[in-house]
Amino acid sequence: MFRVPKNVTHTIVFEVSPGDVEDFLSEYGIDVLSTARLLHYMAVAARELLKKYIPQDHTSVGYYFEIYHVKPTTIGERVQVTAKLLNVNGYKAEFEIEVKVKDEIVAKARHKRRVISVQEMIRKVYGV
Repeated sequence: MFRVPKNVTHTIVFEVSPGDVEDFLSEYGIDVLSTARLLHYMAVAARELLKKYIPQDHTSVGYYFEIYHVKPTTIGERVQVTAKLLNVNGYKAEFEIEVKVKDEIVAKARHKRRVISVQEMIRKVYGV
């Protein structure tokens, strides 16, 4: 078991790069942040928050996402992703995540992660 204070937050900031854009829209000259890449950055913010509070021989894996992506973001824009811990139940943690460019909301999400032993994961994946 691990303890994390409720309502603790962690923020990451990134700049949208060509590798972050939606391929099918790029064909039309529309280079905007893809929802898949946005989801990645949201997971990173939540994972980094938990990492501060769990044992070094553990990590966390995501198992649930509910995302609402409301505004396009273009190459070069600075994006702020803030994960807020809502609750912990055993080895499971639930987050509310908000994404902004300047003061405008780009996306919101609910995300759940499970804390796992790295060695246990290696055994499950590789049978070692």
